[in-house]
Amino acid sequence: MNRYSRYINNLLYSQLRVLLVILIIAGCSTRKKETTYNKIQTPPPVNVVKKDTFLVKADTVSESRSDTVKLLLILPFSLKENFSLDTTDTFYGIFPASLSAVNFYEGVMLAADSLRSLGLTLEYKAIESPADSGKIARIARSAEWLNADMVFADLMPNLFSPFLYYARLVNKNIVLLQAPDPEVLNGNSNVVLAYASTFTQCRTMGNFLGSNFENARVIIVYRNQNREDFLARLFMDEIKSVNKFADIQEFNGSKSEFDDIITKLSSVKQNLVIVVSSDEAFVSPVISTLNNQEFYDDLIVAGLPTWQQFESIDFMANEKIDFLIFENNFINKELPKNRNITSAFINQYSVYPNTSGYNGFNLTFELVKGYSKSGSRKDNSFVIRTFIDNRENYFYKAADQGSGYENIAVSILQLSDYKLKKINKTP
Repeated sequence: MNRYSRYINNLLYSQLRVLLVILIIAGCSTRKKETTYNKIQTPPPVNVVKKDTFLVKADTVSESRSDTVKLLLILPFSLKENFSLDTTDTFYGIFPASLSAVNFYEGVMLAADSLRSLGLTLEYKAIESPADSGKIARIARSAEWLNADMVFADLMPNLFSPFLYYARLVNKNIVLLQAPDPEVLNGNSNVVLAYASTFTQCRTMGNFLGSNFENARVIIVYRNQNREDFLARLFMDEIKSVNKFADIQEFNGSKSEFDDIITKLSSVKQNLVIVVSSDEAFVSPVISTLNNQEFYDDLIVAGLPTWQQFESIDFMANEKIDFLIFENNFINKELPKNRNITSAFINQYSVYPNTSGYNGFNLTFELVKGYSKSGSRKDNSFVIRTFIDNRENYFYKAADQGSGYENIAVSILQLSDYKLKKINKTP
């Protein structure tokens, strides 16, 4: 499901390589002056004279006031991998894993321009995500960390504990960009989970399927690897929590042949097949088997967010199957605001943004604006009020007293005519 042509990809790679060089230089200058918090210069505002620009004018926003917020970005730029790549005179290589981080950073730069139009100054630094707890300790001693009002971090889950330990010591406002489950928020009232955890996403999807397909035969497909059996149990439990009489069958791909899945289908009920795998090599033959059988039409197949990155499966070519997937940060690019962000990326960087680019802009613009208006700089409860006009993508809730806030907004998406359409409502 590639969205970019080869030409656009090459242009994107070239732009990002240059940007990574800028980040390296900025990081080096920071280490030379440990006692100051240096502001990275942002590019000039985009289309500020046009009426349809996404940049907000101060006279259109109530309660706007002059203020300065310092933001530290800890993102997986994969700098070591990028600068070990061979290059030519005409093409700058880029390590694929860094594309999301750099696109997010570009969104932050555009948000800084919009905030400036409101009289708010955003000073921001970007550093590489640490690979071990020792590097976390060094970050916690840095001027960038100590002076930052907020920290956006994309980390490996095994580093959450030491990272949040240092954050609690100085009551640092932390925004985690992703997490496998909301337990990371327990006892960490200073932490915000920007988007729904994997656990919350699966529970929301299971609840939706159990509520909307009460009379269906449910077949859950999984293997005994990559935590697929855990996800299968999670879906089963959630479906049964809303429909205790649910007709649920299991298909364990580690023990059965693909053709055996046909024997699980019902001849009198609607069939709902939930495939809890991100392995394209496993998912592809499962779908082919279901589509090639001759007995049942109108099958519903539910999958994971990672299916959007599959390249070998043409979902629309499977005429007997309707597909449902879920996602924690679906971007409706037809909305006026998102169209304006798309235009700004093209004008400023000559590329189309991916999802992380929209996220970088929206999170930075809204959270920095909300933080600047917050009466208490030590309380993250302002996130509840900040996104009150955008509940479709941002709906923050604290699970328990004294815990941090998780964005529980999850989109259930139906694939139709090569497009994804949201079919559920945010709570």
